[in-house]
Amino acid sequence: MKHFSLALHLYNTQYAQVMKIRLTLLSILFSIASIANAQINTADSTVQIISYWDLNESHVYEINQITNSKESDNTAKIDSISMKAKVTVIDSTATSYTVTWEFSDYNVRESAFSPQLEMLLKARKIVYKTNELGVFEDLLNWEEVRDNLIARTKESIAIVGGEYDSEEFRENMDKVMSSTLQTISTKEYILNKEIEPVQLFHTFIGSAFKLGEIIESEIQTPNNYFPDKPFNAQVTLYLDTIAAEDNYSVIRYDQMVDQEQLTTAARDFIAQMAESMGQEIDLDEAINERQLEHKSSVAAAIDNWGWPLYIESRTKVKFDSNEKTVIMTIQMIE
Repeated sequence: MKHFSLALHLYNTQYAQVMKIRLTLLSILFSIASIANAQINTADSTVQIISYWDLNESHVYEINQITNSKESDNTAKIDSISMKAKVTVIDSTATSYTVTWEFSDYNVRESAFSPQLEMLLKARKIVYKTNELGVFEDLLNWEEVRDNLIARTKESIAIVGGEYDSEEFRENMDKVMSSTLQTISTKEYILNKEIEPVQLFHTFIGSAFKLGEIIESEIQTPNNYFPDKPFNAQVTLYLDTIAAEDNYSVIRYDQMVDQEQLTTAARDFIAQMAESMGQEIDLDEAINERQLEHKSSVAAAIDNWGWPLYIESRTKVKFDSNEKTVIMTIQMIE
């Protein structure tokens, strides 16, 4: 078992969901109770990100995710996936929006793919509700999203398993599948991981900012594999740019997860995986004095009506000399 691969897999997550928990403190600093027509106030260099969306309004976004992996033996691998998402407001009330995301035009590099998997990807649809400001509140079709993810996971594992003739390998794959399906079947996982682009999309919506103000705080960020043990993280948040003449602003966010908690979670995860596969692991040898690091950042340009124009997130996960960097971009193209 490659211990570092398991540890990296544990923390291969974006940090968008934490933003939903995170930025409420800003409403204490800058009141957004009174909603004006313009979100950019050049007089006092403040910006409030509120959704002024119309019923049936729709935009198309291009989503790209690149994963760069480097292992201790100096081998490197690049995986990438791109897609388009049509984002549509299907309901609008005084207190909420209902939004759908429909996906198309998948392009996958260096990953197992099949016609069945492509069909499942194209069938993905996300339906969710926000409050009146545009803050994400609930995934309305989470069971449907879960079932689609489970079907895709089974197909992906079947593709990988079909490349090997070893009975032992297939038995191990069955054990991995059982453990994986148990993890990804929870609503917490679906919210925190499976709908990452949506959570990233809503990262800063519903919050207010002042140019020159740097917010530093400790927050809790989700632990996908052990939801009852969230991580502590140090965060820095600030308004980077006000482009009033072009009706947009740029906000940035940086996060560092507590390393001691990462180490504990890595031990628990490796122990759980080893048990599910019937293997014995020396956890001290696997983890002791290893350097674990999880850094992430998000930058977003958002227009005056609360529509993100461009978002980029970066997550760097390091386990000794093994690294994984995930870069996701979401860009409005229509």
